[in-house]
Amino acid sequence: AIKDFGTANFNINKEQIEAGLKAVKWSSRLERINNNLNKLLKNKDDEIWIDGAHNAGGAVVLAEWLSEQKHKDPRKLNYLITGFTKNKAKPEFFEPFKQVANFISTIRVDGEPNPEEAEIIQIIVNQLLIPSQSHDDLIDAINFLVNLNPNLHCRILICGSLYLARDV
Repeated sequence: AIKDFGTANFNINKEQIEAGLKAVKWSSRLERINNNLNKLLKNKDDEIWIDGAHNAGGAVVLAEWLSEQKHKDPRKLNYLITGFTKNKAKPEFFEPFKQVANFISTIRVDGEPNPEEAEIIQIIVNQLLIPSQSHDDLIDAINFLVNLNPNLHCRILICGSLYLARDV
């Protein structure tokens, strides 16, 4: 079928559009990490993911994804590592994770020009009664989480800032 895209005509069918969408790679959007950070993991089945989500809408999508992953593989605990721009960490971001995150580690994002302190983020998380702890940096947070329940597998999702995504 011929589709009109502005001034150009393209011969594109539905199957080609679907194939193109399935092949899209969008960095820092539910991207599984395969770099030196993986050396910190204890088990080959443990996972680290990154997503640049930093608002309530993005958090809802991430929480839904974590819930789906939990149903697919209930052996893994869901952990979050979050860092934000100053004054951007809000209870609305963390609310969707109440039922799906086993623990949240908060960090100050080193690459962020105006970072929020990890302790401030942790106060917000604590208000929602989600187990949490602040950490010095990303490495410290990962090391803590992989040792939190050493006999269980983990899925670590890093989110809250595009600067944090860049740092990863």
